[in-house]
Amino acid sequence: MVAEIDKPNVRTSPVIPFLGEFREDVFGRRPWYFWKAGAAGSVEGLFSLAVVDELLATGLIRHPAVQLVKDGREVPADAFSRTPLSGGGTAVRPVDTRRVLSHFQDGHTMIVNYLEQCHEPIREVARALAAELGFRVQCNSYVTPRASQGLRPHFDEHDVLVVQVHGTKRWHIFPDSEAAASRYRTWPMLSPSERERRSSAEPAAELVLEAGDCLYVRRGSIHAANTEGEVSCHLTFSILDTSEAEFAESLLPQFGRLGVRGGHARPGGGAAETEDLIRTLESSLEDLQGARQFQIEAELDGPVRVIAQYETLRDLNRSVSLSRTPGIAHRIVTSGSNVQLSFGAQAIDLPAVLTPAIRKSLEAPAISGAELEELGLSRSDALQLLRVLIVSGLLQRT
Repeated sequence: MVAEIDKPNVRTSPVIPFLGEFREDVFGRRPWYFWKAGAAGSVEGLFSLAVVDELLATGLIRHPAVQLVKDGREVPADAFSRTPLSGGGTAVRPVDTRRVLSHFQDGHTMIVNYLEQCHEPIREVARALAAELGFRVQCNSYVTPRASQGLRPHFDEHDVLVVQVHGTKRWHIFPDSEAAASRYRTWPMLSPSERERRSSAEPAAELVLEAGDCLYVRRGSIHAANTEGEVSCHLTFSILDTSEAEFAESLLPQFGRLGVRGGHARPGGGAAETEDLIRTLESSLEDLQGARQFQIEAELDGPVRVIAQYETLRDLNRSVSLSRTPGIAHRIVTSGSNVQLSFGAQAIDLPAVLTPAIRKSLEAPAISGAELEELGLSRSDALQLLRVLIVSGLLQRT
């Protein structure tokens, strides 16, 4: 069995060019770490206050993707949102921007969650982090008015990479618990009194972040941040750990593809079957880990343009030129007479004889049905393969 993971084009980021150093020397090893703007790179084009206004104005970002907090207290949804006019219940509510403005004037921080799902520049940074670290990544923005604090001293159960994009913010990081360095374990919750005791201690660090600065805060490190004389906007890239149990559970769907099946052992055959299973799992562990990494990166795929792809399928003939869609990962696994092509949350099995044509279609600057015919495919087989790659979102019209 041979597995190939194609990673999207973004492997490093102009915002976070120090990913290799971060992975090797900082991530999970230090309670906090700070990069000045010159080392961190440029945040121009990544995010801005204007983007926040635009996201709110479209009405597409709704509660609970938008939250308002002040001094650790969250504003109830019905205090800044509207009930939908029809259907859908009240779980997802349109934001009332006038009421949001009133709360912002009163010192509340605006939090916009899941930006990696709706803003392409942030999706690219999250994808680079996920590819480098092997963990899921989620991004939120925090916009805080001057002389305000959104959250009281607290700790997160995941590591956080902070990127300051506008204004300044003062951060206090308190003495760290050694338990924070332990990964893949149930998180030891602190009692309110213990949390208060730790956050009342002398800060281990006090930092002022300016636009372009980056700050890493390890899971379990108690921290707090506040603005002073101007509005601040920062991003948090949450690096979401996977526990050993969650990792094992995520691999279960892959077992069937390896021929591993559940059920009771036959009498007298248990030991031999167990040894066979262990050998199978050992020989396939690398592939299973690759499958998990692909799942993580596929969650950050760019969108498929539905109407454009529909029209490409309608117009498809042997001379139509197609090319790779940027920002969408795929995985190819060859096993015997089959090749499995994975994209997004789907996987399809195709005859292994198509492997050269699949690779050429996804690696060439441009491809057409006529060029696949030169590899020995019939006209109908060439067009059918291209249809599969268009529907998957991997190819688009040049």
